[in-house]
Amino acid sequence: MSRGPFVIRPATPADADGIAAVYAPFVESTHVTFEETAPSPAVIAERMGRLATPWYVAVDSDDSDAIVGYAYAAPYRPRPSYRWTIECSIYISERAQRQGLGRRFYERLLPVLAKLGYKTVTATTALPNPGSVALHESVGFQRCGLLPNAGYKLGRWCARLFLAKVIGDYCERPEEPTAWDGRA
Repeated sequence: MSRGPFVIRPATPADADGIAAVYAPFVESTHVTFEETAPSPAVIAERMGRLATPWYVAVDSDDSDAIVGYAYAAPYRPRPSYRWTIECSIYISERAQRQGLGRRFYERLLPVLAKLGYKTVTATTALPNPGSVALHESVGFQRCGLLPNAGYKLGRWCARLFLAKVIGDYCERPEEPTAWDGRA
């Protein structure tokens, strides 16, 4: 799938170095994530292997090794009754921001999650983050909660906005979500 200068494809553990490089500046210099120590590529690869959920990377169309962003889904909470709800995260390097890549990640990710049997997708964003809020609302997420002073990072208290989007039908006996095979 190529539109513009980037190609989105399923991620593999071999992409862990590039994913870690995209993520590190968010950890080290922003309140976007509440993680405080940038994970190593080995930790990223372990996370990818542990989660049977979709991970995608965006690469430069001129250099397929140059990862400029990534998106993934992870279980919302560990308790079993939450298994039809999944949380998405998207991180895009500064040079690739504001070029429609976040929307393209969701165009790729949301149909896959629906096909796997998930019913609700959640996302959280630290505030202020007008770009993230606008992206999520533009693809149909609705604000569903605000946790003021949710975390303390880089010398200040930060709120978290919770957003959700319905992607499946709710029924009395839902089928179990299935694991991602890494291909879609």
